[in-house]
Amino acid sequence: MPSKPNFQVPSAEPNGTRTLHRWPILTGANYRKVIACISSGELSGSGLEVINEFEKTVENWIGGGHVVSTNSGTTALMVALLTLGVGPEDVVLVPSYTWSATAFAATLIGAIPRFVDIDSDTYNLSTEAVAKAITPDVKAIIVVHMHGLSCEMDEITAIAREKGVPIIEDCAQAHGALYKKQYVGTLSDIGCFSMQKSKHFSAGDGGFLVTRNAALAQKARDICNFGLPTPKHNYHFEEGLREGYAVFRECEQIGGMFRLNPLSAALVIDQLEHLDQRIEWLQEAMKPLVAEAAQVPFLKITQPGSHQTHVWHKIRVGIDYGAVDHYGRSMADIRQGLRNTLARSGIPSTLWTAPILPLQKVFRPYAGTIDWTKTAGHLAIENSFIVFDEKYPLIAQDPSTMTAVVSKLRQVWSDYFASLE
Repeated sequence: MPSKPNFQVPSAEPNGTRTLHRWPILTGANYRKVIACISSGELSGSGLEVINEFEKTVENWIGGGHVVSTNSGTTALMVALLTLGVGPEDVVLVPSYTWSATAFAATLIGAIPRFVDIDSDTYNLSTEAVAKAITPDVKAIIVVHMHGLSCEMDEITAIAREKGVPIIEDCAQAHGALYKKQYVGTLSDIGCFSMQKSKHFSAGDGGFLVTRNAALAQKARDICNFGLPTPKHNYHFEEGLREGYAVFRECEQIGGMFRLNPLSAALVIDQLEHLDQRIEWLQEAMKPLVAEAAQVPFLKITQPGSHQTHVWHKIRVGIDYGAVDHYGRSMADIRQGLRNTLARSGIPSTLWTAPILPLQKVFRPYAGTIDWTKTAGHLAIENSFIVFDEKYPLIAQDPSTMTAVVSKLRQVWSDYFASLE
């Protein structure tokens, strides 16, 4: 008989401040759920008990609606587009800055991403740019709640409704974020989430979509299961005859094998129990950092409005262009100098992804006639960077670690800008 696996919580790694933790942080309950799933022998298929439990858990957490699990956040976006009837040559509005998956979801089904500039303060879609970009050939808008802060959904929704265009929310970085006391993902026709390793709850990989519309949920569920009519429970097909030939498990629409793996579902179910508490820790820890940033010349961190909450999937540090004239140095030098100073203090940083999508090689055919190097979004990304990286997500850090890190950050950037004088 093989020995039991020796599961352990991932060890924290030393850092110049205190200790930074990897993610996800798993407990005995997570391991037991995975082992039970393996022991059940149900490692693939539709209508599985663990998948239903996962979807119900998310529905309860997010406040209702219908949840359809998928094998990735990218797949969730692609399935959402297909569910809304978007197809080849249809135009989909996509932010100029986001992870490539948002735009790939459109191109993979033959649709055309039309890039829309972002706001330089929030890094979310510019409402004014959306109003200019929405034309009769636009069949959907994908909004991205960047870095954990919701878009201005009321304004974007008003524009979309006037034109009869559905909205999909890309919530990959915004699990638990609120807009006017309502969870992101429930503010549109369909909300899409990722459970990739850095997300606020992580299955390693995986995703899901949320909708209040039962018919859309059923269509999405069918698409995820090869286009077969797929009940959520009691998954069973009867053999039949039609015009003298046999009919069994007949596909009724375009689909694929887009289902969530049950092991991933088992891994993530119990994480939701602690998500809101971890977000609260993070928000409290970030308050002094945001306040301090407002006092440092030429430095900015996005602050949520009174109608929003920020769940801080990432901290993007922006540098005002006035620093170039004030210090007589290039923006690239100032940004890299600050990143080098942080690194010497044991705090990692990253560009995450650059440049903006219309300037990336694969998306240049969709860039249109706009000079994207002169847009607000391009300049905002060129003048900023992310503190921490996906190896040590903010959500993984405990309150004492975050307090120490915030204190170190405040000290480092104050000292750095003082050294430039």
